[in-house]
Amino acid sequence: MLTILFRSMIMLIYMIGSLLLTYYTSVSIAELTFINLLNYGGVSWAVPFFGFENIG
Repeated sequence: MLTILFRSMIMLIYMIGSLLLTYYTSVSIAELTFINLLNYGGVSWAVPFFGFENIG
């Protein structure tokens, strides 16, 4: 569906890649901040996954 909307396979790959990069960057920054700098305990794997899912 997105290929039809964008009319380009390269744009589709770029969009998916940028979303994955944004997701992993935000999770990494949160881990560095809360676990490594503030010494808080970790959270379940589902928290960042469902938190990112509900934004869009």
